[in-house]
Amino acid sequence: MYIQSKTLVLALGAAILLAGCSKPAEQASVETTTAPAATPAALPAPEPMVAATTTNTQIGTAGIAIGLKGSSLVFASAGEGFCVTGGGCQSGITLNTGDVDLSSFPPGDVLITVTLGDDAYGAGYRLPTDGYQAVALAIDPPGDPTAPAPVFGQSNWPAAFLAPAVSADQKSVSWTDLESDQNVYEYSIALDGPSGRVVMDPKIQNGGGTSNK
Repeated sequence: MYIQSKTLVLALGAAILLAGCSKPAEQASVETTTAPAATPAALPAPEPMVAATTTNTQIGTAGIAIGLKGSSLVFASAGEGFCVTGGGCQSGITLNTGDVDLSSFPPGDVLITVTLGDDAYGAGYRLPTDGYQAVALAIDPPGDPTAPAPVFGQSNWPAAFLAPAVSADQKSVSWTDLESDQNVYEYSIALDGPSGRVVMDPKIQNGGGTSNK
């Protein structure tokens, strides 16, 4: 995957897993009569357990959707946009590539989120629970004919991006591009499916209001 941006920011808004617990009803003694037990409270729907870190300098977001075409995983859509104080908002969409182009963005952080479509999720695909195993990034050096393969793991995560976070339902992963450079990044998304792990590789092109390779 290729990310062309100032710095890639995927954000995956996630939150807190709430588990409702019913408290046993107290027994009241009235001669030989016992009060009936209270009906257990319904459990609330699970919410994401982990929240991706955001910043007060965030200016925009980018989103990528992964779906199915027949039995094959595809990038169904990608879109990004930013807003500038007093200058309005802009957005753009690139279909079926997974690439993120932030080269036209002004300076500022961008939240990036990759989400599994209902079709892929329903077919049994899930993101790994560890964000560093769900997404990997690597700089694509200018003029290098062969792009490097991103390596998964926290020790290989570039400093230009905040830590990735996976939602509790393993349907999305988000991270923030700090827009601190103008590099092009290869990125890989790993999915666990019915036949094992699958890795998809698009790009991120950073910008910052200046020309990029």
